[in-house]
Amino acid sequence: MIMKYKGYVGHVTYDSEGKCFFGEVIGLNDGITFQGTTVEELEDALKDSVEVYLEWCVERGVEPEKTYSGKLRLRMKPSLHKKLSFFAVKKEISLNRLINETLTKSLCAMPEEVEEDEEADPVAESLVLAPSA
Repeated sequence: MIMKYKGYVGHVTYDSEGKCFFGEVIGLNDGITFQGTTVEELEDALKDSVEVYLEWCVERGVEPEKTYSGKLRLRMKPSLHKKLSFFAVKKEISLNRLINETLTKSLCAMPEEVEEDEEADPVAESLVLAPSA
């Protein structure tokens, strides 16, 4: 189950031993966790945990981490890197754009519903709408 609060996304799993639900905010280096035995408890716990995290950041004078920065380190075989680079040059686009377009098309083709953030992402939208060179 996925839960959201103030742009933070929590992934919830069930702990059969503890007979409770355990959640963790995903996409952060800092750890934000929460738990509860009901949906209402989970919602409250997520809100409380995020608020405590935000207060902790203010107290220390640091910017709260954003759940997804838009930067991703990606490892691949050198041969794939080479092929992608050559293909991007051939299409006269950047390697970054090629990878974004390819991933966007692949994600759109997936049969499973992937929940998107409420806020529109103009970069992702432009990649989907932009004509290929």
